[in-house]
Amino acid sequence: GSPWPIINRFSFANVEAPGGTSGSGNAEFISLFIPKMWATGKIGIGPALNLPADDKQFGSNVWRYGLAGVALENSLEGRLMWGVLVRQVWGKTDANSNKVLASPLALQPIAVYQLNDGWYLSNGESAIAYNWQKNEWLVPLGIRLGKTIKDRKGGTWNMYGEYRTNEVYKDWPGAAAKNIFRISASHTFSN
Repeated sequence: GSPWPIINRFSFANVEAPGGTSGSGNAEFISLFIPKMWATGKIGIGPALNLPADDKQFGSNVWRYGLAGVALENSLEGRLMWGVLVRQVWGKTDANSNKVLASPLALQPIAVYQLNDGWYLSNGESAIAYNWQKNEWLVPLGIRLGKTIKDRKGGTWNMYGEYRTNEVYKDWPGAAAKNIFRISASHTFSN
């Protein structure tokens, strides 16, 4: 077995492009090794992998590799979990060239406040991004209201609604919307 606990996270999204077409966006896999834990928190570091999108209109269509790190702390008798997730990946910017560039650095603040009966409030998954080539920032703000429900087999449903806006994005060299609404339902299976 591993000397350290490991947290694996796989995420993917269906992306709606202008004109009504949709396809698979970039999927992401992160594996975090947790070398330091204490009574109320943990620190982790490990590899990050971005899988290509179906098409350039849905995201980067090349493989990207890098590192991720997380620091988490629990406060207010466990009702508030807060911290930061940092990701940096590199990849070819054009499938026809061998030029490898740093993708935007992602700094994702994490704040989740547990209400009653499985309800929670959070800042969502709003990562602050820095584009190394253009020297530009993307700074979103978001709020999410969600509910978790445990099923009879030990798994958990997570359902939420979210609103997000980009506060700093004027010269951002990628897609950035002023108003983003998201509704989601996901299921986590128990071991």
